[in-house]
Amino acid sequence: SASVAIIIASASFAFFHYSAAQGLGNIPIIGSLFILAIFLGYVYERSGSLRASMILHATFNLVSIANLYFFGV
Repeated sequence: SASVAIIIASASFAFFHYSAAQGLGNIPIIGSLFILAIFLGYVYERSGSLRASMILHATFNLVSIANLYFFGV
């Protein structure tokens, strides 16, 4: 089903971003990315378009980079 596929893809997406160099500090990031990926999968299922998910993912990345650049967080 779509729900199972979204969960599996979301787990893959989140764990792909794991970095052993960051140690345990990376664990909360994985949880956040898992939730983001579930949302992106939901958006894809509702809209039927990959474009919407891609734009949201790019926006998330832009906000994350801006956060690092301006606030060092």
